[in-house]
Amino acid sequence: MGGNFCYTYGMEVKADKRLFWYVKESTVMDLSNKNTLDIYVQQILTHGNISDIKQLLSNISIHEFYASFIRVRKYLPILVAKFWEHWFEYHYPTSRADSY
Repeated sequence: MGGNFCYTYGMEVKADKRLFWYVKESTVMDLSNKNTLDIYVQQILTHGNISDIKQLLSNISIHEFYASFIRVRKYLPILVAKFWEHWFEYHYPTSRADSY
């Protein structure tokens, strides 16, 4: 495996330096912590590619992703936020922020 992967250890992932350039080498992120999860989701949605998003969705549940997205969407570029709002509406039409 190469540098574009986040290695998963339960709810912990090794930060990919391509996306998390500002953390020390071999930093492990604890995704069970909401603040860390939000940083993880925000960075991947802002700077990641499709394989990063696939990895994100294999590391956390769709419910965790949605809840984190609701918390970070105001910090995302407007077109990224709109894309994911429409994606959730299409795939999960009954999704609501207060249901998670």
